[in-house]
Amino acid sequence: YDRTNRKLVGIGWRSPTNFPGLLESEIDFSIQNSHVDFEKNQICLRPVSSAESGDDIQMSPKSLFTKIIRTVYATKKPRAYDAYVVIMALSIAIVPPLFHSFLYPNSFFLTGDSFLGNEARFLACMSGIGIMGFGLVCAFDFKRRHQALKVLRSLIDSEGLNIFKFLNVKSAKSDLNYKLSLQDPGNIIALMEIRNCIIRFGEQFYLRIQGYTSILILAAVFSVIMLNSIIWTQASHHAATVVMILLIILAIGSISLFAMFNAIRLQQQRIADIDFLRTECLAIECSITAGNANSSNSGVKQRSISILQTAIDTATFNDLTHAPTGILGQAADNKLITSVLGILITGCLLAVQGFVDIGTAYDALGWSTLKQAN
Repeated sequence: YDRTNRKLVGIGWRSPTNFPGLLESEIDFSIQNSHVDFEKNQICLRPVSSAESGDDIQMSPKSLFTKIIRTVYATKKPRAYDAYVVIMALSIAIVPPLFHSFLYPNSFFLTGDSFLGNEARFLACMSGIGIMGFGLVCAFDFKRRHQALKVLRSLIDSEGLNIFKFLNVKSAKSDLNYKLSLQDPGNIIALMEIRNCIIRFGEQFYLRIQGYTSILILAAVFSVIMLNSIIWTQASHHAATVVMILLIILAIGSISLFAMFNAIRLQQQRIADIDFLRTECLAIECSITAGNANSSNSGVKQRSISILQTAIDTATFNDLTHAPTGILGQAADNKLITSVLGILITGCLLAVQGFVDIGTAYDALGWSTLKQAN
């Protein structure tokens, strides 16, 4: 990565820590577009144990944001993803010819005049490794963003987070969990800005993976439409063609649904964060009501409540209306994945019904013929 306009997409974001400057550039870009000074402001992380109240950790929002991003993006993509892509590509390339050769040996020729065509078909199918592989990169990036939000959420949870273990903060004690208090107005502002930076981190790539996942879903739906068109219009086709289309639907459909599932988890985490902040706001209000209204920190708590309510309203608008994690132009939720899965399954069943009702048969060479009704 040479810090120019050229961006490494698939390979780079698959393992960005292997490309020095990629994460740093995106971190700097996110911070430059934030609304607070990530360098000068300080946040205070306090031990959850009251007995260790003197061991507070002071750090800048930039340091915390950088450590969270570096931690989650240091995770390597599972090798099972690559294995699945290779298996699917090989299946699409090899299974239809094998099906053709076993059931219709009289019309299948691996060598001779058909050699060049078979090689071209094999290479074309194997080129799909990049297409399907990037779909799993999208799914994995959704998962990393979800993990980053979970880490940030743990910092404001009642149990706190072991920042020495998970974020590699050397100044923290290894046996203590630390928490970011929401009763400090400065902490609230820093927290929401860090959260916004995590959500829009690598914004161009973030938008790209949402769009690419949508394209994969549309490709799977298009394959289902093509299959039904062949069956219901009684178009002349070879039996191996149907097998190949079914394998393409299985491969692209499973990858796109997996990416959509991870996008839904990310969107659900964003919504859960808003609900958690509402609960914390209510808890602070209750503490003021139950305590002494004339106490010295009552004014600070009131200001924290005001800032927190504004932050909740802003986050609700952004996460639900303005810029949710979206697929196919809609916010990613369970209804969307249910609709897509229903379309794919229903389309395949409709093709099976057409195959049976129309009475499609195949001759000795594997080409379709139409049974005549008695």
